Parts: sequence; C-alpha cells; structure tokens
Amino acid sequence: MEFRFSASGAGMSEENIILPYWHLWADEEGLSHTSQRYLSHFDLIQYSNPTPEYHCCDLPKPLSTRFVVLPPGYEAPMHSTPKPQWVIILQGGWYTRTLDGNEVFYRAGDIHFGGDLPVEDKSENQQGHSCRNTSQTEPLAAMIIQVDNVLPKPKD
Repeated sequence: MEFRFSASGAGMSEENIILPYWHLWADEEGLSHTSQRYLSHFDLIQYSNPTPEYHCCDLPKPLSTRFVVLPPGYEAPMHSTPKPQWVIILQGGWYTRTLDGNEVFYRAGDIHFGGDLPVEDKSENQQGHSCRNTSQTEPLAAMIIQVDNVLPKPKD
C-alpha cells in the first residue's frame, strides 16, 4: 500500500494527502466485509517545534498500544475484533478473510482498521473474520492500537 500525494514540496496541502487503509467492518447482521478506504482531511498543525506537520484529525482516540509477534504459520479461527483497533504490519505478511468471501493480503507498511465487533445475537461462526501469518518460516510483527470507537461503516 502506498501513500499518495498529489503535490510535493512547498506546494503540498492537506487537500491532496491521501493515506490508504483496509477497513474491516460488520453490517447489521454481523456479516463481515473488508473495504479499501482512505484517510484524508489532514490539517497542518504545530505538533513539535519548530516546524508544523500534517496530521489527520477526527480519528478515534487511542486507548492502548501493543506490539504483537505471530509465529510462522499462525492461523486464527473465525473471530470478531475484540475492540476497535488499527493494525500496522511492521514485518512479514498477514491475511484476512471475511464472511463475504473477501480476502486481503497485507505486507509490511500496510494499515488495517478492525471494526467488526461482535453482534450479540449471532453465533461465533456467523460473524467475524479469520486471519493468518502468510509465512511458514518467518514471524509476523505488527503494532495494534486499540481505540475508543469504530470508524463509520463504508457507504459504498
């Protein structure tokens, strides 16, 4: 996944910064889906002196940050995301499959937002996603940032 900027250098502005991510979400019936989405609406703010930086605002507030290492060949059965969370792949490859049949392969640098939270009146096999480390020889390293709220569900 690549970051996209429609201008560079001094001409760059918040309107032309687009940061792609994969959004894992569940519909009202608990059926999970994955859609590619884009963070935009970056604001130029004073974050650390002396230079301003572009920051994406209006995101859920972080609650905890974890570094996770999954062994080679690790495979998780069908499950829902325990809390809304960003997953950033640091090393290796990762795969998710949602109940709608969508499969996404991630590599280092890819960003994923997990928002397919459990639906109370559905059984575990009727909701969630499965995931695995795509390598049989190398561990997967990821950073997980759990947040206080889900992102809005895609409308398309």
